[in-house]
Amino acid sequence: MNLIFGGTSEGRELFSWMKERKMPVLLSVATDYGKEICTDFENDPAVLSGRLNAEEMGQLFSVQGIHRVIDATHPFAVEVSANIREACKQCNISYIRLLRKNVEYPGALLCHSTVEAAELLKKEPGRILLTTGSKELSAFTGVPGFTERFYVRVLPSEESLHLCHEAGLPGSHIQAMQGPFSEKWNRLLIREWKIDLLVTKASGTRGGFEEKISAAQKEGIRVLVIVRPEEEGLSFEQILKMLEEETV
Repeated sequence: MNLIFGGTSEGRELFSWMKERKMPVLLSVATDYGKEICTDFENDPAVLSGRLNAEEMGQLFSVQGIHRVIDATHPFAVEVSANIREACKQCNISYIRLLRKNVEYPGALLCHSTVEAAELLKKEPGRILLTTGSKELSAFTGVPGFTERFYVRVLPSEESLHLCHEAGLPGSHIQAMQGPFSEKWNRLLIREWKIDLLVTKASGTRGGFEEKISAAQKEGIRVLVIVRPEEEGLSFEQILKMLEEETV
């Protein structure tokens, strides 16, 4: 049995591809919302939801008879990937990391963490659009004028909205929608909120990164990019090729 971790678009697409070919596969997503967006597999028992630590992952491997894990979690889900690798190591199970394609970001300010980004933003004036998710919002609350200057786009989940309100953001500064978003949509949002600087993670082509960068460039605003961690793995296309060779 194969197990794919991640509610990313690549994870869902790979799961669908394997299901169509009758390959034994399970998809594990962190939240009920992650399960909800797997609309093609509503109520499919092969889609599991719930956050797991390394020990719980090991138990899942044993119960389900997992022989290979494909880690298709978000490029910045560093702790989750570390837990998956540790569980695979402990259980002697094959581990493959699915890598997103990198995208160039010429002219952008660069940093390597949300903490570093927050420090840089203390020196930057104007309105700021955060597209880095809700889980790390607390890292930015120390930036002067946070509740007045910061606008966020987050997932439309109760958890995301709770974290936004907990950080003190007013409802008029929150857009809760499922992405990725087009360049046109990003440009409209930048204009509507009169944004001066866009903050994004280098999440790759599947995460709508290119559309955010091009929108910012065309609207003439600055961009701060949180660079993704270095990883080893295979591209989506390489994993498909590997699986295809197994079915021949």
